[in-house]
Amino acid sequence: MNANTPSNPGMIPRRSHRHASVVVRRVRAWLAAALTIGALAASACPWPVDAMQANPGRGTSNPYTRAALIQTGSPASLATPTIQLSGMLRKQTTSLWMVEQTLLEITPDTVMSGQPAIGALVWVIAQQQGDTLRALAAEVLAPDPLIPLFEFEGTIMSVTSASWRVDDREVLIDQRTEIFGDPVKDKIAEVQAGELPDGRLLAHTIRVVDPAAEASLNAMVTNITSGTGDAELWEVIVFPKSPWADPSIATLHVSMNTYVDESRATAQIGVWAEMRGAPLGVEDYQADVIRLERPIPVSITGEILPAPTSPAPTTWGQINGQPVWLGAVEPGKTSAQAVLGSNVSITGVRLSNGVIWANRVQSLSP
Repeated sequence: MNANTPSNPGMIPRRSHRHASVVVRRVRAWLAAALTIGALAASACPWPVDAMQANPGRGTSNPYTRAALIQTGSPASLATPTIQLSGMLRKQTTSLWMVEQTLLEITPDTVMSGQPAIGALVWVIAQQQGDTLRALAAEVLAPDPLIPLFEFEGTIMSVTSASWRVDDREVLIDQRTEIFGDPVKDKIAEVQAGELPDGRLLAHTIRVVDPAAEASLNAMVTNITSGTGDAELWEVIVFPKSPWADPSIATLHVSMNTYVDESRATAQIGVWAEMRGAPLGVEDYQADVIRLERPIPVSITGEILPAPTSPAPTTWGQINGQPVWLGAVEPGKTSAQAVLGSNVSITGVRLSNGVIWANRVQSLSP
């Protein structure tokens, strides 16, 4: 891996199942609330449409083109398009589900969260394959749609086999409750629960978290490769918060439960990523939330000076006080360090942290 890895805009993360954070579950809850309980797949799937001409006997002077087949596709940036839908599970076999009026194929590779049963409210990520919608992942949002779910967090005060007390709330536990993390008193618990008719709370999921262990970083995506199962590994260059400090290389594990915000940029090499997640090891993270943004192209000229630190790092310079990272200069170009103290022309991108990433440095001195 290097900073000059060619861009591959067609790659997007395939998100395989890992224990989801409640941040992601909140996204799902918002999605479920925003979507209707009806079938959502029909409008998103690339069904072929037979567009036979209504009057085939017209002459060839007809200025209109007769379409034999029209098929909608997905944007070129989405190599493996998926759709999301939610609704009541109305029919269920080992290989097929009927979610509202949408038929889904269930395979041994479908990542399942929760215990699905007829009548449950489910959330599904699916992929169109021919005339079939194949479920990649499915989660039970609520065993009983008539029991509304809500979320809260608090300090674990006590734990028994039948219930937990989180702050001043008692939460019941049954065999369908999913618990992530060790139930330790005084830790923080994020709870998704439903209110029973008698007012008691029944936990759907509980996640024990350590806020101090959450990691956040800003980085440039330099490579995307397939990992275990449907997971993907993103190699990134992480810029520290302290100025003029050299960046490091890290790996992000992007799973089916990672929420990737692609509203500003699609997941591809060369985009800027702001990540929140859990550390798995040294420079190794499980990503819970990733927000993507495309860096702004810049072209700047002026005198490039060493970084204002002692000793000055060899991969940094400055123009008009603006930090310029010179570690990504393409091979075969003028050495960035060799032109320190002279007038140069720099072509690159401006990252969200204010750093100018130099892709090309050219000396303007005679």
